[in-house]
Amino acid sequence: MAVSLLVKNLSKYFDHTTFFIDDISFSCEKGQIVGLIGENGAGKTTILNAVAGLDEDIHDIWFNQIQVDNNFFKTKVGFLPERLNLYDYLSIKENIQFVSRVRNLKLKQEKLDTLLKKLNLYDYYDTSIRNLSKGMRKKFEFIITIIHSPDLLLLDEPFDGLDPKQMIVMKEILNELSVSGKTILVSSHAISIVKDISSKILFINNGKLKHEINITAEHTVQDLENLFYD
Repeated sequence: MAVSLLVKNLSKYFDHTTFFIDDISFSCEKGQIVGLIGENGAGKTTILNAVAGLDEDIHDIWFNQIQVDNNFFKTKVGFLPERLNLYDYLSIKENIQFVSRVRNLKLKQEKLDTLLKKLNLYDYYDTSIRNLSKGMRKKFEFIITIIHSPDLLLLDEPFDGLDPKQMIVMKEILNELSVSGKTILVSSHAISIVKDISSKILFINNGKLKHEINITAEHTVQDLENLFYD
């Protein structure tokens, strides 16, 4: 399958001599889910920010042969940071209406209702964001991330705060998006979760790409943990 996302020699400096991200290159195919695994502070979020086009100093990233920049972020990317800025005093319904107006979206209510029901948020449609649990907020942040049907999804710890049942639902939704042709980059420190949905995993350590593994049925979580802690 054709490459959709291409990252070449990605580097980010603390200063002129100290690397934060050191010469990382990788690619993703259309419809592929790629996992970013690393401890806190390894550089995963910095990589996601760069791929999203939010770092004006970085230029060697392409999506569908178009160079990534801030304009690209506004139209083609669904970016879920560890905590997405929402209007906490507004309800789920009001936040969706606001995002729809800003992005000039014409949402199909039936499709939206289906997604809300899958993520057990349908009965909380009129609930303010500040009254949602951590897991419920994370699920709603995910909905806002994909509401404009972006071609590229960048997800930073999307399973954080979810119970096991909702983790399964989230995995199912990500697999559906993958089958529909969305390219997905998922950052996490949970190897077992990422292994379940990814066809490739990038191990990031101290700003470097330590391993790049194409996942097969033979790979076990223990195999991947051994690589991670090697």
